[in-house]
Amino acid sequence: MEFEIQHHTLLADRSASPHTAPALYTGASHRIRALLMVRLREMQRSRALTQVQAARWFGVSQPRVSHLAQNRVNRFTTDALINMLAHAGIRVSLTFEAHLGDGDRRKAL
Repeated sequence: MEFEIQHHTLLADRSASPHTAPALYTGASHRIRALLMVRLREMQRSRALTQVQAARWFGVSQPRVSHLAQNRVNRFTTDALINMLAHAGIRVSLTFEAHLGDGDRRKAL
């Protein structure tokens, strides 16, 4: 089974001091975790796996898959979700971009 590559954009808050790293907009961490959880649920659903079967595939316990099914985003770290995807054979990649200022032009770093 093959999954399509999806791209999502999270913008940084540039209003912070120039001496500090810009923070992602409010809720960005939550959104990243939610996107990873959607992928995990899609994978489970596409294979019609029970929670016990999905737990084995993702390398976690059945209660963790239950939290996933209940969309309990705050029960997971980004690391844990990426590890679950990796255990199932899915590679997660990130792209970083710098805002150039004029319009929506962006430059990949």
